[in-house]
Amino acid sequence: MYNETLAMYDKNTVELMIEEQQEEIRRLAEALERKDNELERKDDELERKDDELERLRQEIIRLNGNIEK
Repeated sequence: MYNETLAMYDKNTVELMIEEQQEEIRRLAEALERKDNELERKDDELERKDDELERLRQEIIRLNGNIEK
């Protein structure tokens, strides 16, 4: 009887630990997805700024050409 009770307790404990670990994995996966989305957004923003910088460089080159003439 004691061993059966102990075995049931151990089984319940293990199941609870598994559930807690699965919950932690889910939380970590969600956090990782949020970070990934944030990095993608920042990458897009950086690409737009690079495009704007190139446009401004070309404008400076064009304006310098007009000044020298």
